[in-house]
Amino acid sequence: MCHKCHRELVDALLEVPGIDDPATRTALLANIPNRQSFMRNHNSTYDDLSLLVSALFSSTDRRTGEKLLKIFIENTKARVAGITLYDRLEHLYLQYEQCNAKVIPRSATITRTGTKPIWTRRSFLMAAGAVASVGLAVTGGELLLHQGGSVPPTPTPKPTPTPTPKGDAKPSILNKPPVTYKHASVVSSVAWSPTKDLIASASVDGEIHIWDALNYKGGDPIIKYRLPLQGDNTPNAVWCIAWSPDGRLLASASADPLVRIWDGSQQKDGPLITCTGHTNSVNSVAWSHDGNHILSGGSDNTVRVWSSGGQPEGTHNGSTNTVTSVAWSLDGARIAGGNRDKNVIEWDALTSASPPLYTFSKHGAAVNCISWSHDGNYIASASDDRTVQVWDYATGDVKKTYQHHDVVNPVAWSPKDTYIISGSWDKTARIWDAMSGKTIAISQLHADHVNAVAWSRDGNYVVTGGKDTYIYVCRVF
Repeated sequence: MCHKCHRELVDALLEVPGIDDPATRTALLANIPNRQSFMRNHNSTYDDLSLLVSALFSSTDRRTGEKLLKIFIENTKARVAGITLYDRLEHLYLQYEQCNAKVIPRSATITRTGTKPIWTRRSFLMAAGAVASVGLAVTGGELLLHQGGSVPPTPTPKPTPTPTPKGDAKPSILNKPPVTYKHASVVSSVAWSPTKDLIASASVDGEIHIWDALNYKGGDPIIKYRLPLQGDNTPNAVWCIAWSPDGRLLASASADPLVRIWDGSQQKDGPLITCTGHTNSVNSVAWSHDGNHILSGGSDNTVRVWSSGGQPEGTHNGSTNTVTSVAWSLDGARIAGGNRDKNVIEWDALTSASPPLYTFSKHGAAVNCISWSHDGNYIASASDDRTVQVWDYATGDVKKTYQHHDVVNPVAWSPKDTYIISGSWDKTARIWDAMSGKTIAISQLHADHVNAVAWSRDGNYVVTGGKDTYIYVCRVF
């Protein structure tokens, strides 16, 4: 390892939460032979880490390297109550080996001049795995080996998904988020761009912000829109926002009651298009997968379809109460809406003013949010009855039920439909394995209701927004 790489690795480790505490570094090195040789200066975190990295990478004995790695893994397991990190680290080690086998021949050595040690390919891999385990150990399962900045860049290519916990493994706790953003009022909706690392957020004071998802360090958002006050001079709450599939446009649903389409790529004076037709608050909005249509649902008990140019294309009745959330099927032929009457209702999207095709009625209280899986096979619904239900679209059967401790507001599928995230009045956001129903991770960052959730486009991050006015971006995988 050259001096530059050595320094960058130490710089990255310096950003691991809790690493400044000598007790953390000491605990991670427990049972490591001769650990005092690279723990001499508890007054300097940098020196400690630099010596640690040097010691690991200078080991040329294969068995010693394997022993160090095993000890680090065991120490990691002992310190973290969460996902089966032992399996994760083993997988990480194999990834390093497969990747580096293409670059460094098995017989190769890397020689440095002067007093620098000689490293073999094997010791390089051993050290990489051991150092990775340090990051995992002190962040509850979050790998933070990156260069500079407050958060790692979005990985390319996408890493293999984290294995589902087995047995009675406890979920990991998402804390100390790398990115924090704040509105002046209650956050009502968040959405991650499908084409860029941008997040759009909305609040009940009528503001829509667009900001850098991974590199925000304070200050004003990139783009900021504000809706006009309502007739009684009260704020015009924005209840929902949604990106177009190409990431250029942003649709909003608001109390006034209008659907607006905004430029999501550059600041404009106001909306590009305004859709008029609802007679009461618009609560939800969603784009069709081809980007040619917009779906909205409102407190007038209707679901309406609009062209991307803002022209009305159909009104669907059949809901006997407020429509809280809407979603499109994968093929665009079906639409669904959740309502305050405990139902999820399905309509034919291609027929204007069509009656409901099917009604899912298994919740015990109002349905607050629905999310159609990307493969089109399942619908997830969140309810006042404190549950998330996963429906089989073809049969109408409930396949899984996830339990919160209070009202569940938002729900969203991960990009590959492997996981589901939900937010609740119990102040948590929970990530579930979609099919097994096991809790993968829990966010306990918010001080009040969690009103909004979304996944990053690569599925590695989640963003949550709450009644406490805060938005948190956390890495999950």
